[in-house]
Amino acid sequence: MRSAKRKYLAEDAAGLDTGAAAAKLKAARQSLAQFVQATGGRQDSARESVSGFGRSAAGKATWAARKPTNFTDTGKRSILNQATQNTSKGVSNIEITRIGQIDPAPLQAFFGELRTVDVIVTNERIAHIQERHPQDYALFQQYGAQAIEHPDLILQDTKHLGTIFVIRRLPETNLNVIVRLALNTDDPAHKNSVMTFYRIRDKNLDKLQEKFPLLYKRE
Repeated sequence: MRSAKRKYLAEDAAGLDTGAAAAKLKAARQSLAQFVQATGGRQDSARESVSGFGRSAAGKATWAARKPTNFTDTGKRSILNQATQNTSKGVSNIEITRIGQIDPAPLQAFFGELRTVDVIVTNERIAHIQERHPQDYALFQQYGAQAIEHPDLILQDTKHLGTIFVIRRLPETNLNVIVRLALNTDDPAHKNSVMTFYRIRDKNLDKLQEKFPLLYKRE
């Protein structure tokens, strides 16, 4: 992992095409996540760190790889799209992955009609999950779509407008997908978007339920 990060940084600093280096880094990251999951261990992000490779570099490397992550939901293939976003700094390519659909019924009483039921994740958010929650990324690949389409709990994040905690219970742990909803007051181009994902222990989930309003609970 460190070698792949150093190679990417060196090629980026030299102004070279970083696509191949970014693809190798992505493959190394996925291989490590699969190994950790298979062995039941935990990733130590400190042992993967390289000076100069922070969130910004991770996001750029994900874009450079230009190979959308394949998210699975009971065997179904994801629908992948390319989008171009105009920013104040110019035009940049943003990869968008549609990973599932959310049921609007339990949400409309609190948020009104949603602009769409589709839920997407950008490559920048994928890089965020890989960087901040590397030990959970393989779970996101495996269960992210299931959590969104078949949640056990949905809580309202009252600190952030239009944001919800989507909880999926597994026998050994709980999963928390934080989603920013696309409300009618938002820009028409906005989609329901995954902000982050991580495992959450029972005691922390209990605290979350005490703190935030319950929108939905599976019977």
